[in-house]
Amino acid sequence: MLPQGGVAVSAWVFGHQAFDILGLLLHPAAFYSWLYVLTLSQVPMWSYYFVLVLLGWYTSGLGYLVSMAAPPRNALIAGLAIALLLGGVANGVAPKLWQLDNGHPLLWLDQFSYTRWGLQALYTAWLVPRAVDNPARAPETAAWLSQLGFCGLDMELWKALQQQPGQAVPDMTALGFNGTTFQDLLRSTTAQRTDAMVQAAAAAYGSAATPAQKSSAATVAALSQLWQFYSRPELLRQGCLRSRHIAMSVLLVLGAVTRLMVYALVKWKVVRKSSE
Repeated sequence: MLPQGGVAVSAWVFGHQAFDILGLLLHPAAFYSWLYVLTLSQVPMWSYYFVLVLLGWYTSGLGYLVSMAAPPRNALIAGLAIALLLGGVANGVAPKLWQLDNGHPLLWLDQFSYTRWGLQALYTAWLVPRAVDNPARAPETAAWLSQLGFCGLDMELWKALQQQPGQAVPDMTALGFNGTTFQDLLRSTTAQRTDAMVQAAAAAYGSAATPAQKSSAATVAALSQLWQFYSRPELLRQGCLRSRHIAMSVLLVLGAVTRLMVYALVKWKVVRKSSE
């Protein structure tokens, strides 16, 4: 329903949005309060709540936009299609971000996926504090988050590591997590020595010429960086905290953009109707 009787479009649109903010704040609280008590979630309560609020902010903006852009008879189908596309097909997990080429359409679509950004914010809020409290978990946490492309190792370094010859389906064992040598190195490496190893390994990776040299250098560089996370887990926290802030900021911005598009669409419809 469009504004009638000389009502300003901006007041009509943003008045509705301001009123709906109350629901956006209360609905996640009502949903998560009992869920938190029943499941004893390991994600910090406020972190989970703020992610739910931002997801509601973005998805409700998408709902407003679809309802205004699509004909009434097709609005339901259009809404389901958008939810399936941005929440299911583009999810940032399957396929993983590092598996997609830079020009892949799904990689571009992932930038607008509320599932991808929501998971990035939740996983970093859930796993990273536990790794900081228990540094022995930091390397594996960093490697797991790197597989998803959220934070941890550099994306290009991770891609090179996964493309080693003769390894059709790379997994965590490529990093030696199950080997006693790796654990011994973790215990014996000081923070200063690890920093020097990371710098040397990064330089070797950057100067590698052949694919074989690059693959070998990628393994050394990745292991060195994972050891660094063990020695100084605050580095993992800093990198993943930035990743979490980016995810939450993207959800906030996308929600605002959808509402501005709703305003522009309503304005256009009102002008067109008044000129008829």
